[in-house]
Amino acid sequence: MQYKVFWYGCEFEYDYRLSDKTDLNIGFTPGAPLALAFSFGIKYWLSKDFVKTEKLVVPRKQEGR
Repeated sequence: MQYKVFWYGCEFEYDYRLSDKTDLNIGFTPGAPLALAFSFGIKYWLSKDFVKTEKLVVPRKQEGR
C-alpha cells in the first residue's frame, strides 16, 4: 500500500492596514504540483467593531428537583 500526504485547501494570508477601514490583502494557496495560487486585493470594512456580545447563560435550578 502506498500513500502520499498532500495538503489541500490551506491558505496563507496577510493584511496590510492602509487606513482605519481599508486593508491591502495578499494571499498564497499552495497546491503543488498541481497549482500555486497567489492573490491580492483590497478589503473594505463596513465596521471593525469586534466587541463580543455573547454572554454565558447559566440555567437556574428548578424547585423540587
